[in-house]
Amino acid sequence: MTMVQNLTIAEGAKVEFTSTAQTALIEAGSYVHMTKPGNISLSHLTIQRGSEAIFTEKPGSALVLDLVKLSVKYEGLMWMNKGTINSANGVVESLGILNVDYMGHVEGSGPGMGGSSGSYGYGAAHGGHGGAPKPNVGGTPYDSVYMATHPGSGGGNGDGQGGRGGGYLHWIVGELLWVDGEITLEGEAGQSGNGGGGSGGGILIETMNFTGFGHIDCHGGEGRGDGGGGSGGRISIHVDFANKYIGRLNVVGGLGRGLLPSGAAGTVYIQENARGPQYADIKYDSLTGQEVITATSRRIEINNEDIDKHLYTNHAEPWLYTMLYEGEQTEYEFDEAMLEGHSNLLIEYPDNTLNGSQPWAVTVKIHLFEGDRTGVVRLRDRQRLYVEVIESVSNETIAPCSFRIDKGSEAFFPTTTNMRGSRTVLAGQITGVEDMMIRQGSILFLSTAINSFNGKSRICHGNNARKFHLPHSSDHGWRSG
Repeated sequence: MTMVQNLTIAEGAKVEFTSTAQTALIEAGSYVHMTKPGNISLSHLTIQRGSEAIFTEKPGSALVLDLVKLSVKYEGLMWMNKGTINSANGVVESLGILNVDYMGHVEGSGPGMGGSSGSYGYGAAHGGHGGAPKPNVGGTPYDSVYMATHPGSGGGNGDGQGGRGGGYLHWIVGELLWVDGEITLEGEAGQSGNGGGGSGGGILIETMNFTGFGHIDCHGGEGRGDGGGGSGGRISIHVDFANKYIGRLNVVGGLGRGLLPSGAAGTVYIQENARGPQYADIKYDSLTGQEVITATSRRIEINNEDIDKHLYTNHAEPWLYTMLYEGEQTEYEFDEAMLEGHSNLLIEYPDNTLNGSQPWAVTVKIHLFEGDRTGVVRLRDRQRLYVEVIESVSNETIAPCSFRIDKGSEAFFPTTTNMRGSRTVLAGQITGVEDMMIRQGSILFLSTAINSFNGKSRICHGNNARKFHLPHSSDHGWRSG
């Protein structure tokens, strides 16, 4: 495509580009600024109401859009299967759609592919496990929480055909990204028989400013027949200056059908690099002996919208989890963590630590919890969690979520801890608590639980307070608060 700088797809038109396309200009009879195949360079690309633009990345050649401004107008439609957009500005207007649905791995394939058992197809994994009957899981979760880089995987076929995974998009914006419409990277539902749903896709947005009230959707596909739902995908958003986006970020797992459960939720990660001095962290660099101030706000959101909540009544143990896994990384730190909708968060062991000699395999620090009391964080052997104690001013937490602290793990709480979650089970070491208030929920103390204080602590349930010792390993059974 030669000598085109501003391209408008007019109403009713349909234009398709592939990753073999090139753009160029002519000066003095010679081609200049000719791009590589798959690199489409324009000043303005506008997709008007009722028009369609299709961009297809073919195997072996990357698709990259280099633009000054991309505008998907009201009721305009842009299709992609995979690719990168570099733009100074980007706008998806209300009812405009940038669609990357079902463009990931095909059924029964991908790093988180859903398996099959007999005639049943399991849901595919991405940000979490796909739906499968207990104690099985649908696929292995993968991809980075911080920087999503992969599409979704395909659901298990069972005796039919599973769904495809959602696609992948990397959008880099120099000035402003405004999303009032939809950016969708959904996993596909199982297609026939007892096919499992595909997992949601992945999107990485890097922008200077972000605003709008639209919808970014990486939810998993539904199962079909007796098929499991696919897990939600990964949404990673990095904002260098102002984040005013108030729309929906959806990583819900796909619904299971018949005898099989739904998929686990995926993850939403939002990093704001200039949120304000109140979010600044002062960190000590042991190598230089200097204090370093960082103003980065790191937030993770996990919400499965209460699907299959009946599976977790009466402190039932989850087996389908949203997963944190970053290869060899042994420490995680988030300023805010929101767990809602009966979501379950599990920290995977870093590479080469399962049989290591170090006492602690992974450490997680969370400065502020948010939620609806139904989400749960699970700690396993040789894992540590710091709950709102890193920069605590009041030495008190009212974390509205639950904790499953396994034997051999350790959780650090402020001296005054308000347990508001409805699914807490304590079987490991609890450090730092002097006064524990159980509010609105319930808690199980298992016989392996250990309190790091040698003396007595105080537990309050409602308005009644009493002294208690956390049970030691010589005890049997559990005590309820």
